[in-house]
Amino acid sequence: MLQFAKNKEMSLLLTAFTLAVIDVFSSFSTSRVTATGARKVEQPILSADIYGTMYLSGDTTGKVEVALDKEMAKQMAANIGRCDPELLSDDEINDGVGELINQIAGNTRTRLWGQGYKTEISLPKVTGYSNLAESDKTDKQSIYVIDFDCSCGFVALQMCLRVTKSKPVQTTQS
Repeated sequence: MLQFAKNKEMSLLLTAFTLAVIDVFSSFSTSRVTATGARKVEQPILSADIYGTMYLSGDTTGKVEVALDKEMAKQMAANIGRCDPELLSDDEINDGVGELINQIAGNTRTRLWGQGYKTEISLPKVTGYSNLAESDKTDKQSIYVIDFDCSCGFVALQMCLRVTKSKPVQTTQS
């Protein structure tokens, strides 16, 4: 697994999103999806054709973008809909990306809640431009980029996050 952050809570958050992307993309692709790099950056740096953005609130706050190239988005949407990618309209491709983002959000939320972090994740916003701006970063937030390797095309995560709770709630078993 990649080394993400020196801060344990941030590392847990980044790992949760990374594993969710791998799980969701692997379930809709015949290609193996692996995380190849993680880095902290000073400003948003990704350039892609399509962005799916999630907003976090609760024990963690911020924005997370999944950035894809058009071919990757088209192939994933076709795999979800079990149809020919060449028959998809731009709206159908965006709907497919929205479904991918929903699944990544649900997968991540389950992982975080299992670790005691009560985090809510919004419905996705799918656009042709980045929704993450340098102005989103505060002195308590960091921007991270995680790159993935997939023969289907380009996919990466770009996140501006803050862990607002340093120690997770311990769940008890009855």
